[in-house]
Amino acid sequence: QLFSKTPATLEIWREAYGHILSSRQAAFPGYTGLIETPIATFQPQIKGGKVISKWNLVITDSRGCDFKKFKGSGDRSIVVVWEGYNDKNEILNVGDMYTYVFNYTDMAGNPHTFVGRPFSVDGLVHQEKNGLFISMANKALFVEERERIKIKEDVFPMLNETADKLKDYFGLPLSVIAYGDTASKALGQANAIAEYLSTNLIIWVDQISVAGYQAESEKQRIDVIVQNR
Repeated sequence: QLFSKTPATLEIWREAYGHILSSRQAAFPGYTGLIETPIATFQPQIKGGKVISKWNLVITDSRGCDFKKFKGSGDRSIVVVWEGYNDKNEILNVGDMYTYVFNYTDMAGNPHTFVGRPFSVDGLVHQEKNGLFISMANKALFVEERERIKIKEDVFPMLNETADKLKDYFGLPLSVIAYGDTASKALGQANAIAEYLSTNLIIWVDQISVAGYQAESEKQRIDVIVQNR
């Protein structure tokens, strides 16, 4: 659509395209703040080239609880692709810290353990049965202030990337659901995100449905949901 426009004066490029490119409705493909599934690919390296009898890889959350388990046997090259879900088909909590532990037993029966570095995901795009979710960690989005809700300036690129992804679903129902310390605070956060998104989309803010709920700290997040199903 951009290049189908006929410039009023071909000699003055700025007058022809500048106002279009500077519009908030123009998508920018360079943002990289949101992660899409699969979340990670693990390729554990075996020390000393030992032959493996059996192995397991356990992803744990910030409380040290097992979140997802993989296991196998044999001496084939190990590649584990993780989509971000646990064994109950629940997506990981954005903003929460995860790590992984790789255990294996060699052919002589000796056990070995390798602990990976902790990691977290602040923004995640995942397709669910009831729509496309863009989940963002509450603590990554907002400045900690008691009296007012303020969005951190360094997350504007991630919010702009969120808006760009929503542009592919123009006209479909859109909602913002927040989970915070209290239901009222969460509702305020949902309204703040909805107002910011509306400035980057061709919709009024009251066309975005909002809701806020109380949640425990590791589950505090913002879900931007477009009903594409």
